[in-house]
Amino acid sequence: MVRIVMALVFFAASFCAAAEDGSELANNPFARPDMTDSGVSSGDEPKGWPEQLRATLIDGARSLANIDGTLVTVGENVDGATVTHIGEGVVTLARGEKTRTLHLEDDAPTSTRRASRE
Repeated sequence: MVRIVMALVFFAASFCAAAEDGSELANNPFARPDMTDSGVSSGDEPKGWPEQLRATLIDGARSLANIDGTLVTVGENVDGATVTHIGEGVVTLARGEKTRTLHLEDDAPTSTRRASRE
């Protein structure tokens, strides 16, 4: 039993000494990935419109849409386009004078739900 305790003390002491030598990890394993690079340089207008409407949740002014994996409400921007309307299975986007309407695809694994008022 004394040998086990001595081994643990030696291990702990060597571990602490290794941590104090000033060496740092090359990468922080707890750092969040940098998700700011969208492929668009600052000052450039995005080249394409959002492509896929995945789901809509209708609840009046609090309606939500999942566009290309991003949850948005009316007035928010996605890929440089402003969401102007969210309806059942449909979202209207505007960029400048141009508008585009996205629809849920019949064969896509998406959903539309009307929020219940409880």
